[in-house]
Amino acid sequence: MSFKDPVIYVALWDESLGVKIVSSQPESMDLDLDVITTQILIAFQNFFYNEEKNIINRTFFKIPISNIIRKARIFVDSLDKDGMIKPLLVVLLLPDYVSDEILESFDDIILNIGEEYLDSRTSSLGEKYEKICDELTLKQKIQDSELVIEENYSQQDALLDFKNGIEHFSKQNFEQAYYLLKKAYLKFSHENNVKLTLESTFFLSTALSQLNKYDTAQNYYEELEKLANQLQHQKYEETAIFMQGFCAYKSGDYNNALKKFLVLESAETQFINKFQFYYLYGRVLRLMGQNQNSIMILKKALDFGENINQSSELKEQRARLFLELGHVNYNTAIMVLKAGRIDQDSLKSFLNETMSYYHESLRIWEELENITNLMYTHQLIGNLYEILNEFEKSLESYAKALNYAELSNDVMSRLKIFNLIVEIREKLGMHDVIIKEIDEMLAKIRPYAMLDLFTISNYHTKLGKALIMADREKEALSELLIALNIYNKFETPVQEGLNTLQQIIDIYKKENQEKYIQYYSDQHEELKAKIEDVNQQKEEKLKALDVIREFWLFMNEGVELFSHAPESQLDPLLFGGFVSAMQSFSMELTSEQLRAISIGIDKYTFYRETDMPFFIIGRTHLKSPDKSIGNILKMLFQEFWKQYEEEVKEFSGEVTQFADFLDIVKDLKS
Repeated sequence: MSFKDPVIYVALWDESLGVKIVSSQPESMDLDLDVITTQILIAFQNFFYNEEKNIINRTFFKIPISNIIRKARIFVDSLDKDGMIKPLLVVLLLPDYVSDEILESFDDIILNIGEEYLDSRTSSLGEKYEKICDELTLKQKIQDSELVIEENYSQQDALLDFKNGIEHFSKQNFEQAYYLLKKAYLKFSHENNVKLTLESTFFLSTALSQLNKYDTAQNYYEELEKLANQLQHQKYEETAIFMQGFCAYKSGDYNNALKKFLVLESAETQFINKFQFYYLYGRVLRLMGQNQNSIMILKKALDFGENINQSSELKEQRARLFLELGHVNYNTAIMVLKAGRIDQDSLKSFLNETMSYYHESLRIWEELENITNLMYTHQLIGNLYEILNEFEKSLESYAKALNYAELSNDVMSRLKIFNLIVEIREKLGMHDVIIKEIDEMLAKIRPYAMLDLFTISNYHTKLGKALIMADREKEALSELLIALNIYNKFETPVQEGLNTLQQIIDIYKKENQEKYIQYYSDQHEELKAKIEDVNQQKEEKLKALDVIREFWLFMNEGVELFSHAPESQLDPLLFGGFVSAMQSFSMELTSEQLRAISIGIDKYTFYRETDMPFFIIGRTHLKSPDKSIGNILKMLFQEFWKQYEEEVKEFSGEVTQFADFLDIVKDLKS
């Protein structure tokens, strides 16, 4: 799935089940629709939901979703299910550079999908998805072929339109500028006036890039490069090459962007902004996994940035540059860890360098009072301190991040950061503090009726566990029973309900309450049978395969054999979770049992078999059932061994021989 590809899906929200994705196109993607839908529901509740009257009015709205670099157009209606009114959502996700006008032009298709589901409880998205893709391609080209000039359109008319187009351009009226500049361009080009064609192409391509029409703009920048080369106009030639790289970067085509930046790097450039060039160049290298080259290039950007007047805009760019330098050092540390070269001094060196850059970025965000980036950067720093086992400092940073999340009313980030805090407090045995903080958090999130109940039940479970550790078992029992009551409402039985039942049984055993021991033991056996029955169904297994967002296969010594980790490659916060999971699992490599660790809203599950030279780790969401995940990891593990037994036995460091394993995994799903 490409960054530019649209995504369309239908979702329901149920008080007992939380988010349920009914159908989606494309069928295979690297986006987490559960999390995205929860973000959308929270935004819907904050701005559109009449909580007092419990009314869900049919409406369209749009929101940016910055963490996936997309914007969403959402149709919301209500569905009467089992006598209860449930929110129904149809969501279209497009790249963030697509204009609002184009986003809203698909409303008829979105509405048709919603009404189809309301009428028949089914939705066939295939044909509609193809139509969206085709129309989007046409709309982004701005239908150049439709713009023609009349026969009596003179050179003087073109010059006047060109002048008016530049005037609109200077006022940032880019839509109006485009129309006038395009007419002039067509005339100049037809008359073979190379100089005026060059000038009009420059302004035309720039207007298109300002309108986020990157694919179309890139075509004009290619023409600008040829014309500038023909006329030996160095400024326009440099600009054209840089902007081709920029447009390719914004479109997610990093290979093409890199080609253009390599051309500029080898040339004697005079006219491009060196700070912006090296920053963008270094960022592309990081996104492509070329960490050492990225560090070298980003440091060049840093040198140029220090010699420019410090406007607010430049300060923000420098803050982002420091984040990039931190990210690439972070990535390098992870690559060292994943390759099995666990040199603690080298690892700490990269992480300390990362810390230094994040703190420098933090200093600028504080000066600019940028709450969103203060939250994000404090969370990154807390993650780093956790990896370095400096838990008190980690808690301090997470607490600051949590405060900024509350100031910005970012509910999803607030819950994620809070979960990280609880995880550390559990490691440190700070049970009394956990009890107080979870009580407070439960009070804060009660108004969010659209929040899925798994989160709430999980907090009651954690609260019960903390109360047990604090020798307050009667209170613990109350919390565990609340959690169990919520788990019992779920349509699909979950492992967490089984674990909660076991904790309840253990409490009654301590009190010798035979009647309750038997009652909940019967429930335990019944639930266990239901879970096993679900896990044996092939349909559920294949569904679980989709739930595993990422997975890694390692030799027992820690050397990576294969990974499918598209999200972690781009998100340093996910890298932090991976490191924490690796550290936790490193002490358990001789165990045959399935082990899992929860970090934030993610769960890392580990599977290996006796006397086998490798193991597998899968990343899912916290609410994914352990047994289903275990079955899928076992299937992946055994399939890998079946396909590559001899290669694994004779492994000497060459990993390209396993590169086709993802295709094999996709075949398993078909």
